[in-house]
Amino acid sequence: MRGGPFMIRHRAVSLCLMVFCLQAGSSAQVTERVEVWERVFSRDLATSDMVILTRHDLETFDVSTLTDLFAFCAGVGVARRGPGSFDITMGGGNFQQVLVMVNGVPVSNPQTGHFNTLLPFSLADVERVEVIRGAAAGMYGGGGSTGAINIILNRKRRGGAIETTGGENGTLATRLVYDGAAGQWHGGVSLEQARSSGYYSGREFDRWIAAVRVLREAENHETGLLAGYRFDGVGADGFYGDYPSVEEIDSLFIQASHRMGFEGGRLLFNTAYRRVGDDFVLDRRRPDFFRNRSDTDQGFFDVSFLRRWSGFRFEGGLNLRLEGMASSAMGDHGRSGTGLVLSGGMDLPRGALEAGLRVEWWSGDGPQPGVFLGWRHGLGRLLWLGLSAGRTFRPPSFTELFYASPANMGDPDLSAESAWHVDVSLARSRGQTAWRINGTLRRQDGLIDWIRDSSDAGDAEAPWRAANLDPHTVAGLQAAVEGSAGAVHWQLALETLRILSEPTGIESKYGLRFPDLTLRTRLSWRPARGFGLSARHEYKTIHRTEEAGHFLDLVASLRLQCLELRLRMDNVFGTVIEEIPGVPVSGRWLRFEIRLLL
Repeated sequence: MRGGPFMIRHRAVSLCLMVFCLQAGSSAQVTERVEVWERVFSRDLATSDMVILTRHDLETFDVSTLTDLFAFCAGVGVARRGPGSFDITMGGGNFQQVLVMVNGVPVSNPQTGHFNTLLPFSLADVERVEVIRGAAAGMYGGGGSTGAINIILNRKRRGGAIETTGGENGTLATRLVYDGAAGQWHGGVSLEQARSSGYYSGREFDRWIAAVRVLREAENHETGLLAGYRFDGVGADGFYGDYPSVEEIDSLFIQASHRMGFEGGRLLFNTAYRRVGDDFVLDRRRPDFFRNRSDTDQGFFDVSFLRRWSGFRFEGGLNLRLEGMASSAMGDHGRSGTGLVLSGGMDLPRGALEAGLRVEWWSGDGPQPGVFLGWRHGLGRLLWLGLSAGRTFRPPSFTELFYASPANMGDPDLSAESAWHVDVSLARSRGQTAWRINGTLRRQDGLIDWIRDSSDAGDAEAPWRAANLDPHTVAGLQAAVEGSAGAVHWQLALETLRILSEPTGIESKYGLRFPDLTLRTRLSWRPARGFGLSARHEYKTIHRTEEAGHFLDLVASLRLQCLELRLRMDNVFGTVIEEIPGVPVSGRWLRFEIRLLL
């Protein structure tokens, strides 16, 4: 794969005066399970719709891959291309509309959202995941039209493990993880290699990951460094049209942070760089028919200031971003942006009230505002009512603007998409049981999608073209309940989505092809002596299609003193549907895992 310089023709400067906020600490739902001081890379709003998954949650339900991780998140959809490739969606949007962050740094790729889940670390590096749904995602930056996901990596955990996996379809994986400490220093390293011939011919994958983390603590000071590299060789048969495609992708991510604490506040410096190299061959039988080699580079710098007083909080920050691409098929492109964010709120006798404004200017485009209004009110000691509204936006990706191949055609005249949100929620927690109901209404303006005219529907050789769709409205309802009783832990979640005013005369590849009904069940049973059973069931139907099916994953585990054994069967029913046109999901898949604790 190619190295590539830091190719940015237009210097990107994004200025964010981040989050002026008045709120009571007792009203912040997200701090019930995570200490505020540990939320180094988070911007928590008391009235936002945020769900936090901790390391304990992932271990309880035997989550073992990044695919499983995102599928575990309530309100997050996973469209599987294969065991080594998948897209994530939220709230009836597409994969481009979810802002993905690592330790608070946006890593959503400016070339294509297909790269957003190719993260240069393994699941073993993840400490917790924060899922931000609805209008609050707009406070994190352009790109989170329907939501945002913030992945927080391990910082101070100790111990290690060696894990190996074997299974059907030539599956073989090895993972090494070790975390330790010496005085003020904490560090960790993870190595992973995985490969498979794929469930279908032409869907093979080969993946390599290496990551290193270093943290130094002193009195009221903390400095951290993270570096990760990932390589993926993927058989992409049918991914981008009726062609036996193949692709090699390598990704580098480096982040450095420094935190200074003082009485009632802290100062945080956060900088990062990400590079993604892509070598794509549309038809492996004819490599010269169409081939695109590209490198995308992203730079990020952030300084944020937090000051707390009795009953309120002030936070401000400066953010710099650079994005650029060099491509053999799309040319060289770069863009810059400037952003300003102000947010405020106040503690109410039984809740909180907040308001925020974020404005970003990107080169070649006018200002795009993100707005957030939130209110949270306690109806009782354990019952909460929430109401939020706001505007989110997303600039088009380089692929949507400039791509040109026999299978897909971009449009350089695309404009940024935007959406207005209204969300209402009711939540209750008592003892070991908690439930939540959330209703959402989203007015989507200029949604960017890949489409065909209705007259070309069903023609596998007709190219897809990028376009801004006519305005339409999406309505949704989510309900979730979770609890535990003794050795049993369980979760139930239901999400239904409908388009109230739908664009007509087109076939949609992504934007209007989402799960409009999803029912999820998670069950974990861990009696004495280390034995455990986990089951994950999901039923989904795909909007505008007849695609629907039940998916069941089972895990049997045995945990001894320093040894863990797991037998996994994914998609027990062998259900096959096309979550993406022309890309059927994998059928039944059996794996066996051995994990030795160090």
